[in-house]
Amino acid sequence: MGRVVDRELNSVIGARLKSMRIERCITRKEVALELGVIWQQIQKYENGTSSLSIAAMRKIADLFGVSPCDICKCCKEGRHARP
Repeated sequence: MGRVVDRELNSVIGARLKSMRIERCITRKEVALELGVIWQQIQKYENGTSSLSIAAMRKIADLFGVSPCDICKCCKEGRHARP
């Protein structure tokens, strides 16, 4: 089974990731070091050209001091909803 890519969702999550990173004065390099990737990968996440894995989203959430749901905004009142 092939991988499902939701470019619109990737863009929404990427924009939130970038906004949260800038708001906290964290560089792409710092996020990359936390995830064990190069800073260009963080740029791809922020631009919506790459999907975040669940593991990566959890690490980023921990780094930012938020829950993964705060990044993806997919959970609402105990139900999954599209942003």
